[in-house]
Amino acid sequence: LVESLGNQIEKYTFVISHTFQGPGVYTIRFQEFNRNDLTLNMDNSVDTPFYVETQITIDPFIGVNNSPVLTIPPVDNGAVNVRYIHNPGAFDPDGDSLSYELDIPKQAFQRPVNNYRSPASSEFSFSQENGATPAFLRLDPIFGDLIWDAPGTAGQFNVAFRIVEWRKLDGKWTRIGYVVRDMQIIIENSNNRRPELILPPDLCVVAGTNIQEIIQGQDPDGDPIKIEVFGEPLEISNPANYAPVSTFQPSPGIVNFNWQTVCNHVRAREYDVRVRITDQPRSGPALVDVKTWRIKVIGPPPVWDELEQLQGRSVELNWNPYACANSASEMQIWRRINSDPYEPDSCETGIRPGYELIGTTDMQTFSFTDLNGGEGLAPGNTYCYRLVAGFPAPRSGESIVSDEICITIDVDVPIITNVSVEATDTQDGEIFIKWTPPYDIDQTQFPGPYSYELLRSEGFTGNQNRTSLGITSDTLFTDTGLNTEDLVYNYRVVLLDNNTKIDTSSSASSVRLEPTIINEAIELNWSFTVPWNNSVSEFKHEVYRNRTDADAQDTDRS
Repeated sequence: LVESLGNQIEKYTFVISHTFQGPGVYTIRFQEFNRNDLTLNMDNSVDTPFYVETQITIDPFIGVNNSPVLTIPPVDNGAVNVRYIHNPGAFDPDGDSLSYELDIPKQAFQRPVNNYRSPASSEFSFSQENGATPAFLRLDPIFGDLIWDAPGTAGQFNVAFRIVEWRKLDGKWTRIGYVVRDMQIIIENSNNRRPELILPPDLCVVAGTNIQEIIQGQDPDGDPIKIEVFGEPLEISNPANYAPVSTFQPSPGIVNFNWQTVCNHVRAREYDVRVRITDQPRSGPALVDVKTWRIKVIGPPPVWDELEQLQGRSVELNWNPYACANSASEMQIWRRINSDPYEPDSCETGIRPGYELIGTTDMQTFSFTDLNGGEGLAPGNTYCYRLVAGFPAPRSGESIVSDEICITIDVDVPIITNVSVEATDTQDGEIFIKWTPPYDIDQTQFPGPYSYELLRSEGFTGNQNRTSLGITSDTLFTDTGLNTEDLVYNYRVVLLDNNTKIDTSSSASSVRLEPTIINEAIELNWSFTVPWNNSVSEFKHEVYRNRTDADAQDTDRS
């Protein structure tokens, strides 16, 4: 396939089908004889082969992999003492991340052309466009702008660079391929000045938004201008469009950009829209400027329906069908103790710290039962939930978080509020335990009187060496004769109605303090497992130091 690109340049497209034998990293090579004559920054260009390559990883464990696509052809010329800019307009069809790095033009596999010199070397370039020195050739590693500031010699030059493809695998960015562009730049003597672009601010929109923006351009010499738009949004399904297309117009001029976004456009990375402006001088080379406009498309927030407390101190959560269910892959259910009624910032997706992921469902499921790992939720605690929709790799992406929805679990069993180490010793340690009555119990079904059996086990959780400490009608108890020096204990309170067991409280452990000597300081770390939330602002940890008494007191109170 042959296509004319203007400036006496033609684009040839070769289509070949090949079946690879199996997984692996493959390099596809292309070599052609010969390059154009009189390229200044290499020796004997006319007898030097042209060689480029691309590398691709084929592996079922990483999924489908397509090479980056380059949408802007390398057809632009430049002028002496005027900054030159080119951008390949690259995007990855799979949504993988791209980076850019300069390379040396090759004449064969791993064989650079003879005596290659940078176009920005002092042999060819003397100062930047603004007169500063030295001149430079740079490639932006993120946006891909190739800038030569500024050519000092008229003639024909060659540069090459790689567009490298990255995918996050097992939490690490892994290089999975690249494409090489080897391009020719023709520099001419001219008094022409570069045209200028004015882009809209970068955008972040919720899928379903219709983006309508104006892109402006002008030429300082008053020459006609042409504004063109490239990049992935114009190449994918439900593409963007702009008008007028590839048409010169008087300066200043505009194009109208329109993109009706849909759920399939959601992804973690922004879309890079490359905008190129070209002038039409009366004589000499046409000059260009290229800028990148970024658009991020995020998922809409999930919407709750209702929640309900069930028997066994569990909670059933229900939500509405998700607006982007056909594109998302999972619904994440997050929980915390006590409310954090924050509103997400503009373009903020996912969950903030402080929440625990308690489950995920597919997009055809609209409910989840929180059993708290089979333990049941702690009576008296307020549990707050949020939803986040996740989108599949490699495009990934998340939704805006849902509103918060909360429920306070009925206090129909005792609640332990204190497990305090009153004395530290290997044999005579003491722990003070306190609990509340079952305030919300159904007194018609369980009229009382109530009594309580206190159970003690070793460890932060579990039933190791469980011991009954007896039955009492009181709501506090001091446990004595303990090895609080070496052991941690956890407690449960069994509720009895006329000596008949009704239910059991959640367990709560004692606090374990571990000091570590660091130079001339002591680092203190303490651990506990309790049903209340010690991380909220209403709770404070007070640390005491005793210089002479070895019997330290470790305390954790609600």
